[in-house]
Amino acid sequence: MEEIHNYPFNLVIKFKQPGRSFSYKVIKEGTYPNKESLAYTLPPNKYRIPDDYIIETTWGRSTNQYTVQCFINYNDNKPVFQVWYGKCFEYRVSSVKTATDAANLFHKVCILK
Repeated sequence: MEEIHNYPFNLVIKFKQPGRSFSYKVIKEGTYPNKESLAYTLPPNKYRIPDDYIIETTWGRSTNQYTVQCFINYNDNKPVFQVWYGKCFEYRVSSVKTATDAANLFHKVCILK
């Protein structure tokens, strides 16, 4: 997968692979908690997980298009992953497990209804 960006000068980050592409826009960068609280993604990458981080992404085509905001905030020193959706992002699902788990919950609630 190819990552294309000029961040932080352009807040949109694009990913391309054969037959598929997607992008997201960084709404808020967030900050990293102290070392005692800082959580990481799973290996092999083990990226640091920021607090108060928000991105927005849209996918799909024409009438079957979705725009969501994904938000990470720490609660009791652990990251909480949220997907906000709806016309004004008034609905949300959240997970204390992983961002993927939050995305799967969104898929169950919105896409498979």
